[in-house]
Order: sequence, then structure tokens, then C-alpha cells
Amino acid sequence: MVLRNLRGLNLSHNSLGREIPSKIGDLTSLESLDLSNNNLVRRIPNSPSNLYCLSHLNLFNNNLSGPIPTGSQLQTLEEPSSYEGNPQLCGAPLPKRCPSHEPPKDSNTEDDAADDGDSMDKLWFCVFVVGGFGIGFWGFVGFLVFKRSFRQAYFHCTDEMGSKILLAGALFAQRFSELWSSCVAKNTSIGCIAVERKALLKFKSSLDDPSNITLPSWRGIDCCTWEGITCDEITGLRKFVDLNLESNNLDHASDWISEFLSGKCHLESLSLQNNSFHGKISRVFKNISGCSSQNLLNLNMGYNNFDGDLPSELDKVKKITNLDLSRSNISGQIPESLGNLSFLRGLIMRDNKLVGPIPSSIGKLKVLWVLDLSSNRLSGEIPISFGQLSNLESLDISHNSFNGTISEVHFVNLSKLEKLYLSNNLINFKFGCSWVPSFQLTELNMASSNVGGQIPRWLQSQMALSQLDLSNCNISETLPKWLGNMNLVELDLSKNHIYGTIPNLSSSLTSLDLSDNIINHLPSNIDLLLPYLEYLLLARNSINGSLPDSLCNMSDLTLLVLSMNGFSGYLPDCWQDSYLSYLDLSSNELSGIIPESIGAARYLSWLHLNNNTFTGQIPSTLQNSTYLEVLDVGENMLSGRIPEWIRHNMLDLKILRLRSNQFQGVIPHTLCQASQLQVLDIGNNNLTGYIPRCVGNFSGMIEKNHLRTRVVFLRNLRGLNLSHNFLDREIPSKIGELTSLESLDLSNNNLVGRIPNSLSNLYLLSRLNLSNNNLSGAIPTGNQLQTLDDPSIYDGNPQLCGAPLLKRCPGNKPTKDFNPENDAADDGDSRDKILFSAFVVGGFGTGFWGFVGLLVFKRSFRQAYYRFVEEMGSKILLAAALFARRFSGN
Repeated sequence: MVLRNLRGLNLSHNSLGREIPSKIGDLTSLESLDLSNNNLVRRIPNSPSNLYCLSHLNLFNNNLSGPIPTGSQLQTLEEPSSYEGNPQLCGAPLPKRCPSHEPPKDSNTEDDAADDGDSMDKLWFCVFVVGGFGIGFWGFVGFLVFKRSFRQAYFHCTDEMGSKILLAGALFAQRFSELWSSCVAKNTSIGCIAVERKALLKFKSSLDDPSNITLPSWRGIDCCTWEGITCDEITGLRKFVDLNLESNNLDHASDWISEFLSGKCHLESLSLQNNSFHGKISRVFKNISGCSSQNLLNLNMGYNNFDGDLPSELDKVKKITNLDLSRSNISGQIPESLGNLSFLRGLIMRDNKLVGPIPSSIGKLKVLWVLDLSSNRLSGEIPISFGQLSNLESLDISHNSFNGTISEVHFVNLSKLEKLYLSNNLINFKFGCSWVPSFQLTELNMASSNVGGQIPRWLQSQMALSQLDLSNCNISETLPKWLGNMNLVELDLSKNHIYGTIPNLSSSLTSLDLSDNIINHLPSNIDLLLPYLEYLLLARNSINGSLPDSLCNMSDLTLLVLSMNGFSGYLPDCWQDSYLSYLDLSSNELSGIIPESIGAARYLSWLHLNNNTFTGQIPSTLQNSTYLEVLDVGENMLSGRIPEWIRHNMLDLKILRLRSNQFQGVIPHTLCQASQLQVLDIGNNNLTGYIPRCVGNFSGMIEKNHLRTRVVFLRNLRGLNLSHNFLDREIPSKIGELTSLESLDLSNNNLVGRIPNSLSNLYLLSRLNLSNNNLSGAIPTGNQLQTLDDPSIYDGNPQLCGAPLLKRCPGNKPTKDFNPENDAADDGDSRDKILFSAFVVGGFGTGFWGFVGLLVFKRSFRQAYYRFVEEMGSKILLAAALFARRFSGN
């Protein structure tokens, strides 16, 4: 059959007669068949039951008779209007019953021929055809064999005719090619139908996009090559069937979507994800009608700003196969009509505000593959009808408020299930100890659930499981040995009450999280047991003893968290070949020096060694850790000076915490140039000197050095703690330039002078401590400082006065409002003032004594000067006399 690829056949409103061909069932790709308003007669052949893609059938207004065939695809076409106008038709879906309920005959070519054909006519026809062929054929052969002249003439004629036919064929092919090229140039080269191209260009012109940033490829005549558009290449009609408008910042009301879909009969897929569509989500579905509601298969409207509830008319898009409404701000309950979307294969509505239970009609979605309702406000019990979703492969209902019990009955027919996410609900799980599921999971997340105090025993049958999360499930037991028989890649059992040792687990593990348990032993040969491990988290357990050197042999390890245990002894000096990026050994009992090899871990970005008893200095090799973002060695016994190399190589350093050690010396000025620093805590040390003026002093650094590379970059600083040291002098006036500062602690030092008014500029400041210093004068008021009204902030500074302290300032003189010029005059750089005074005095002295010297040592200058003075005096006296005389005359 040459028409096997035919998808649509419309012969309606003609005058066609006779019966419908029985072989019409061979058009296996047919989706739409319209033979209405003709004169077709006799029975409807059974063969259309083979048209499994058929979704539209219209045989209205003919003269068909007999029972309507049943079975297979015809059972899904239940609209009576498809058969109306045929008085002699009977059977479902028409209300007219057939006599004696005779069922339609099975499709059979010989039966149809016996019922409808004239066997005698066919027999005589065959006899005449065969006889005529025999006489003609053998007569022709006889002439060729016995008549030489006929034979020669025949072969000569054949040669001439063959040449002429070949020549004519070549000319025809050339002419056809020219005509086809002309036709293509005039019509088909446009790529898609002109009406649709104009509609797309009209849509683009409606956008507020004068710079043509949105959809820049939408130009020219071949719209099938435009970005986001896919055309139907099968039928040659060149209609666009797939339109992708994701991430184009489109800002339209929801009505626009249904209006846009109007008349787009061939559109099968529409993606509007990640735009700014708004308005009621219900209006999208309520206004969809016509062919667009029949043919749309994929609709993606996720990541928009809709509002309101899902409509009860959700089933208007009857053939939808994939519906994505994730993170679209929709609310309300899931309507029961969802169960009528019998073709639905993917339903994603995560990250919304949906409430109420899942409708039991969801069990009618027999072909559903993916269901994601996570991160909503759904509640109630999980419907038992879930067990009827026989094609379900992925189910995610995590992060809701479901309650009740889940048991085997919910999974009775879910043999294809592979991914199951049930975490963060109020569900109780109740499975028989001998239950063996029919599915084989690859991913399972039941975190923050009640699994019965033990790791579910049915997991032993899940040999395909690679990711398992049972964190915060109130499990209280030792790790079962059968876990080692599984092929797990990621295992999270954190926040439970698991005790004992770590058994032999799957050697394929890349991530193991057992933090917040009661594990008491770390295997010394962990590098052999878990050779591919990348993430190891054992924080907040009860592990004692020394750190095994085998940790350094784990070449794939990038994250190691062993904080808040009882590890003691020295830190192994074997990190030179490590690929660690995150190391946390804080809050243990480790001692000795920090090994030099720690700086050879070139990819290290987070280093937490705080709250141990390390001694010595910060190893200089750490300056090689150019990716370091967090360095926390607080609460140890480290000594020496704060290294000046911290700024030079650690360009990404965000948190520097050195508090509660024994560091001495001054605060290095290089810290001011740590461009990304957000938290600086060097409190409770033995530092002396003063707070560097470079803290916040941006303009000064530019003026004095004339180098952009020397500008201070502490604008990102969020926390500054210099408390419990021996710092003196005044607080830098430009500290108000640290506009990101949230916490400032300068307590327990020897700071003097006034509190600079620039602190009022720190609008994010929520914690301030200036207690126990030698500050004096009035406490500034205004802006952010008015919200920090705790007197303890300023305690231990006897010479301070003003609110919030009870001590009033002399004369009740109000503190000046903050002004940059006044602040500079009060607290500015004294060196600039000295230089200014020196230049003024020097200039005056040079001019004065130079003039006097000329008068003394230059006679001609002296005579000319006196003559000029006498002349000017005479003129002034004369002008005064004339003015007085004129004034008195008036």
C-alpha cells in the first residue's frame, strides 16, 4: 500500500457512492477519517478497528446500514454524532439496538466479498480475461516465430520507440524539474503556511522589544527554521506543530494563551516555561476550544506567575499527554476531572500552593509515567487508587502534609516504578516483613518519615537501587550487613539513632552521610572498603581515637566532615596528593601543629580546624591554596603573627576566623585588600597597635597612591570582630564605608577618641559592641544607631555621654547630624591638616620677606614704590575732597 503514511483523509460533502472499501483498515497511520455527507451504502467494514491511531471519525449523513463494528480502537470513539444520518445503522454508540443483537462480523476479505460481491459476474469476468490474454499472447508469439518480416519490423519499431521514449522522458524530467523549482520558489520555499507565518510575526510585533532581543531569529520567509519552531515534515504541509517560547520574558495575561491557541489546529506542543505570564490559571483551560483542544499533546506553563485555582474543566484538553505547571503560583485543590485525561503520561505540578487531597480519580490515568506533586500543601491520605497506575515509573509527593498509612496495596500494580520520593510528610509505612515488591527501584527518598524504627527489610530485594535516603526516620539499630550486598551509589542515613560500627558497605558508594548518629568507630582501612567515595559525612557521632592515615589515600574524596566527635592525636601529614575541597575537623581533641601538607591540597576551598588544641603557627604552605574561601582556625592555641600573605594569594577568601588564639603583633594592613572578605573575626588574641585606617578608607587610598590596584575592597565585609585585644587609638572615621556590615565588635580594647558619626551609615548593622574601651564624647544619634538602644553596647567607657546612656552630655548640646564634611573636619587625617598649614605659612613668609627684602636692598625699587604710594595718596585725598564738597552742596 502506498498510502500507509496517510494521517488524514477527508472525502466529505461529495456524491460518492458504493461501499466503504474493506481494506481501509490497512491505512495504519490514519488519525482522522471524514466520509460524511456522501451516498455511501451497505455495512461499515470491521477493518477500521485496526486503525489504532484513529482519533476522529465522521460517517454522518450517508446510507450505511447494519450494525456498527465494535472492538479495539472503535470502542474509544463513543460520539453518536459520528454515525447519525444513517437510518439503517444500529448498535452502540447509537441508541438503536440491532435485531436479535446480532454482533458484527469479524473483518474477513472473503466474507465481505461473499456478502457484497456478485460471484457469477466475477467468474465470467475471469474467464473472458484469461481467454483473451491467451489468444492474444500466443498469436503474437506465433507471428514472431513464423513470420520473419514481422519479426524484423517489430524489433526495428522497438528500437525506434525506445529511443523516442527515453528522449521524451529526459525532456519531461527536465521540464518537470523546472516547473517544480518554480512552484517551490513561489509557494513551498516559505517553509510554512503564509497565514501561520503572519500570525507568528504579528505575535512578535506585539512584544515590547524595540531592540529585537526577544526571538531575534524570527525573520525571513522560512519560519520552519526559526528558533523554537518545529514543522510537520511528514505530510509536506509544513505547518508548525511545536512552538517553544521558553525564557523570553513574555508578560501576558492568561487569556492570551487560549486566544493564541485558537485556530492552531496542527499545534501539538506549546512550551511557555520561565516567562512572566499572569492572571487566573483557570482562564487558560476554560477558553480552550475547537481543534486546539483536540490536538494539543504537550503543554508546559511552568515557572510563571499565574494565580487562582485549577479549573474543573481541566479535561478540555482531551488528548494532552504531558502537562507541566510547576512553580506557577497556582492554588486550590486538584479537580476530579484530572482523571478524565486518559492520554496523560506526564503530570508535573511541583512547587505550588495546592491544598487538599489527591483525587481518587487519579487511578484512571492508566498510561501515566511521571507524577510530581512535590513541595505543595497537599494533605489527607494517599488514595488506594495509586495502585492502579500500572505504567507509573516516577512518583514524587515529597514535602507536603500527607498523613495516614501507606502499605502494599498502594503498590499492587506498580511493577514499572523506578523512582519514589515520599520524604517530609506525616506518613506511616506499614509493610509486611515478607513483602517483596513487584518493582525494582533505582532511587528512593523516604526522609523524615516513620518507617518503623528499622531500615525496611523489603529493601533487600531492590538490587537496582543506587540512591537511598532514610535520614531523620527515627531508625534505632546497627547497620544491617545486607546493605553491603546492594549496589548503592549514594546513601544518606543521617539524623537517626544508628549505633555501632560501619560494616562493609557497597564498594560503589560515592556519597555516605551518617552524621548525627551514635557511630563509635571509623575503619582504619576505609580507603579499601570505599575506594570511590567522594563525600564522607560523619559529624556529630561518638567516634574516638586517631584519624586514620588511609583518609589521605582516598583519591576521589572531595568532602570530608568529621566535626564534633572525639578524635585525638595529631593531624596526619599526608595531604599532598589530596583533591579535597571541603575539610571540617572542628570540635574534636586534635593537637600538635597543623601539617605543612595541608597547603598542598590545591583545590581546598573550606578549611575548618576550629575548637581543637592545635599549636604553632598557621602553615605558610596555605598561601598555595588559592581557591580558599573559608579559613577557620579559631579556638586553638596558635601563636605568632597574623600572616601578611593572606591577602596576596587568597583572592576568594570570604571568611577569616582566627579568634581565641595567642596571635601577637599588629593587624596587617594587607587584610584590608582581601577583596571578597565578608567575615573577619580575630577577637580574643594578644594583638596590639591600632585599627588600620585603611578599614573603609577608599578615597584616601586612591588619592595618596594613585593606583587603582591599591583601592581597599572591604565593602563586602559583613562581620568584623576585633574584641579582646590591646588595640588603641581612635576608631577610623571611614568605617561607615563598610556598607554591608551587619556585626561590629570592638569591645575590650584600649580605643580612644570619639565614636565617628559615619557609623550611622551602616544601615544593615544589627549588632554593635564598643564596651570596655576609653571612648569619650557624645554618642552619635540618627539613622541606624537609633535602633541600637541597648546601653550595654557602650558600657565601660566612663567619658561617653548621651542616649542610650543615662549620663547627659554637658549643656545638653545635641550631637551633630552626620555630615561627611563635618566628620572629615572632626576626625580627618591630621597629616593633611599639617601639610596644608605648612604650605599656607610658608607661602606667606616667602611673599612677605621677599617684599621687605626688595625695599631694603633695591634702591630703585624703593624709590619707585614710595613715588607710587605718594601719587596714590594724593589721588585718594583729592577724590575724597571732591566727594565731600559735592555731598555738602546737596
